[in-house]
Amino acid sequence: MASMLPLLALACTSSGPDGPTSLHPTLTVDAEAGTFATVTWTTEEVADGRLEFGDDTAYGASLEATESEDGMEHTVRWFGTPAGAEPHWRVVSEGASGPMWSPDEVYDAPPPPTVFPSLDGEVDPSAEAGFVLTSMLPRPSAAVILDGDNRPVWWKLLEDGRVIMQTRLSTDGTAVLILDTAADYLDDDTVLHRVPLDGSPASELRLPHGHHDFVELADGRVLFLAVDIQPLDGADVAGDALVAIDEAGNTETMWSAWESVPIGTIEPKLLYPGNFVDWTHCNGFAVDATTGEFWVSAHNLSGVLVIDPETRGVRWQIGGTLSNVTIEGGGFDQQHSPALVDGGFLIFDNGPSEAETLRSAVREFTFDAASNTATRVWSYEDPDGIYASFFGNAERLVGGNTLVSWGAAGRIAEVTPDGTRARRLDVGIGTALGYVHALGAGFTVR
Repeated sequence: MASMLPLLALACTSSGPDGPTSLHPTLTVDAEAGTFATVTWTTEEVADGRLEFGDDTAYGASLEATESEDGMEHTVRWFGTPAGAEPHWRVVSEGASGPMWSPDEVYDAPPPPTVFPSLDGEVDPSAEAGFVLTSMLPRPSAAVILDGDNRPVWWKLLEDGRVIMQTRLSTDGTAVLILDTAADYLDDDTVLHRVPLDGSPASELRLPHGHHDFVELADGRVLFLAVDIQPLDGADVAGDALVAIDEAGNTETMWSAWESVPIGTIEPKLLYPGNFVDWTHCNGFAVDATTGEFWVSAHNLSGVLVIDPETRGVRWQIGGTLSNVTIEGGGFDQQHSPALVDGGFLIFDNGPSEAETLRSAVREFTFDAASNTATRVWSYEDPDGIYASFFGNAERLVGGNTLVSWGAAGRIAEVTPDGTRARRLDVGIGTALGYVHALGAGFTVR
């Protein structure tokens, strides 16, 4: 899915230092890469190089260049400029004859797409997530990277009528992987887009019946949730499976609800559009890097299924009517997106839709497999009493804060261990958010 939009090349032609010390870089922007820019220049001798940039001619920030083998061609991959910003910039090199530099220039960064919703937020110095990757679900849906001040720096729009259920950074750090489904994801036309951050041509992989979530596996395959519809007692019942697929489209079913979850849990009252019975409605999963276990959130069972990778059966169900785990300190209902943390897991507890007071929360549990016990040890509810009827996730950051997407409620928050909100972003009315992932304050494009 290569970009058909032209590159914009801006050459530095304004006045600057005279004589052999002058450098004349070129800044190139790809319309498919948000504000990402590539800066290149040549020196007449072996030299190092860097890009300096900032709000004025004092600059204040810099990026080191990648040098050619002969040491005379220099390239900087400039990621992170906020949409619509106008930073000053120049390049600097130093060789045997001394320092060289270019005239001051102003980069007129592309504005955000006109279809983007309004963004409102605040960031406290205690926030640590830095750049974050998420998706916005107006029409059209968009994958977006926001900087540490909640400003868009990169985006990819889908066609109208499509929905981005999950976005993840590729394991090699060069691209955003976008799970593209129809609004009614029972249609078998789900595509995983691999969109390079620098605007290089994108590629696609069709995920048969895919929905909600995926991860890249160590062996290069993609593991994804798939709807598995089978007839039962005169009805079409939608269960779920975990399927691994390689680049050639070869698939392997790693787990199936039909083979491991009692069909007595099927509730005919739960319907998809088109009168399919909505059985498990899995909506997110995590892979334990140590044990290989799959931790799958089954929304309509109000439980997390822990799958044995060898037997491909359910080892534990945490929560719900079939739970074989004792939960202490309070449970969860109609949850999304388990995230593994040291000694346990985080869950986004959407909360029962039939409750008198509708509120969602993030819950942390420790898990003791020897005693089959999960204990709630931390919980966070937004002080504004937010309820998310769909989507939502949380992930623990390195410094101990927790990053949260409130899904349908259109809010991203970062909270400290004591429950203080360190970052907030609200999108305009009518816009939901997909899952959110921290990229870090020092993220750069590889």
